Amino acid sequence: MSEKWKEYVQQLQEQNKISKSLKKNADLVLKNIFLFNNEYAMEPTQVSYYMKKITWQKTPNGDPEWLYMLKRQEYLNDLLATYYETKEIKYQTKMKSLIFEWIKKNIDYPDTWRTLDTGIRLLNWTNAIANLSEEHKLTEKENELLKQSVQIQAEYLKNNYIEKYDISNWGILITTGILVFASAFPGIIAQDIVEWAEERFRVELELQVDSNGMQWEQSPLYLVEVLRSSLAVVASYQHADLKIPSTVTVKCQKMQCMLENYVKPNGKLLQQGDTDAMHIDSLMSTSALLLDLPLKNKNIKTKYDFMLIELWHKKFETKKIVSRTSNHDFGANSAGNYFWRSSWEKDADFWHIFNENLGSGHGHAELGHIDLVINGKDILVDPGRYTYVDGIERRYLKGATAHNTIMLNDTPFSKPKNSWKYEYVSTPINTQQIKFNDGILTRISYIDTGSNNAVVVRNFLSLPKSHLYVVIDQIFSDTCKGCVRSFWQVNPDFNIQKCSGGYNLEDKFKILSTASEIWSCEGLFSKKYNNLSHLTRIETKTPLNNFVSQYTVISTSNLKEIHKVKPIQSGTQKEANEKLANGLTISFTNGDDYLITTQPTNTIKGRKLYWYNDIETYGTLNVFKLKNGKILDFYQVM
Repeated sequence: MSEKWKEYVQQLQEQNKISKSLKKNADLVLKNIFLFNNEYAMEPTQVSYYMKKITWQKTPNGDPEWLYMLKRQEYLNDLLATYYETKEIKYQTKMKSLIFEWIKKNIDYPDTWRTLDTGIRLLNWTNAIANLSEEHKLTEKENELLKQSVQIQAEYLKNNYIEKYDISNWGILITTGILVFASAFPGIIAQDIVEWAEERFRVELELQVDSNGMQWEQSPLYLVEVLRSSLAVVASYQHADLKIPSTVTVKCQKMQCMLENYVKPNGKLLQQGDTDAMHIDSLMSTSALLLDLPLKNKNIKTKYDFMLIELWHKKFETKKIVSRTSNHDFGANSAGNYFWRSSWEKDADFWHIFNENLGSGHGHAELGHIDLVINGKDILVDPGRYTYVDGIERRYLKGATAHNTIMLNDTPFSKPKNSWKYEYVSTPINTQQIKFNDGILTRISYIDTGSNNAVVVRNFLSLPKSHLYVVIDQIFSDTCKGCVRSFWQVNPDFNIQKCSGGYNLEDKFKILSTASEIWSCEGLFSKKYNNLSHLTRIETKTPLNNFVSQYTVISTSNLKEIHKVKPIQSGTQKEANEKLANGLTISFTNGDDYLITTQPTNTIKGRKLYWYNDIETYGTLNVFKLKNGKILDFYQVM
């Protein structure tokens, strides 16, 4: 099987179904040059470092994460894949030497280990040692040394496992390393440790991964890592003809579905929490293969994850992508993530809104944050993570001003304390989603801890036929006076120009606001860990006196202007108090107009009807579509 399997992998490589970066990285590793930029590297680097002799306990760039990446030894799979591709023994020889060098320089110094990296290392050793064993490249003495080192690491993982790992990606990366290695080499890791790992893995999946498939830490990147590690168990168990627990299969299926929604029209993973803008095509294609599930996202290319298929070691048929023709919205209610897209094509409109607990230290201060894509182009973005080293950049990118959120009285609703902790956080209250013929209203609310428990309600109105997206922010408080500021992180590739009421974005899109002041400034942007650049942040400011209703409108360049409307209460000639009723007119260059009316609080004195110019309304939120002043459609949304 070994030679036939290698030939099969070579065919996949020739068909570009396995990443070309594996060989590039393997060639660097041959020379002791390390660049951790593989597609699933958790803390990738953009700068390569040469080590004449590998200094396993000293980082060359001051970032401890670099050493952790070095010790995980993910590059072993790169060397193995390149050995298959080129048939050159030097790659296999280097792979073997790096395993034994790690043992020589690290096995007696467990105080320099971490449980996370140890679990990942056992996973990465599995394919490499299986190949060396199959091809009889290990002496009896080397086999014994490997056996002892694996046993020491497995015992270390069990003995240093703490309760909090049950709800951390660390737990899953620890237990899956044990299970994958044990399935390939039964009898090396003690049976009681294997049984312990199986039980912990089950508990971890049940606690961490909710019914929608989201991992509680609120980071798509770490959801990727959890799914990938879980699929490694699926692949290795299938290869070894071991029974896969139903919990594992069901949770993996849920995670695949969740991640499909996180892939934007440009094919990259949406950045949320500690996440990079990355392609996950090979993971998703391999997941569909192992779980026997169709893929629905056309922006996922057919590629395969070498580490996973090498564990599986079976020939397979390419999975076809099955397009969705029905609804394109997905509400992960338990995780507070809501998605919608006009189609699964590259030129689709797409949005995501978040309103839930921030999860672990990988979560960012982003209650009410909105990501928006129009015609396949990123409009509003999340600026990423950049680094885990505590400092100004780390805290800024985790903070509220780096997200598409609002702030009351210059006090953030949640405030990072350092790289992993918060001084305080705000509490989400509720999210509603209402669908009507022409669109969707997503209404979120939270209690702003930073501003004396003011209640913030954000209404996100999606009218995709007109590529029209309206954000209505309403602040309720008996004591909150000062100002409300909003922040909009714009696609870093865009040039923006000031216009009446807002900004033109690349002359193709427009963002307008009813705020008293609007301006632009520079913000940080990080598409990848260890990569830092800048974007334009649009900010607004409006006076706040216990209540305010503020509108932001985003659309194509056909958007002409917006105007706030002060309605007249029926039976009077007086303008209504804004807290009782207010509205907005939206005009387009082609004569299409919209009127949006809101009644934020109950009217308990006088008539409950309100006149917006010549239009009589009642209801919490109404949408009128007009053509040259005449009503074409009317939706009483709430």
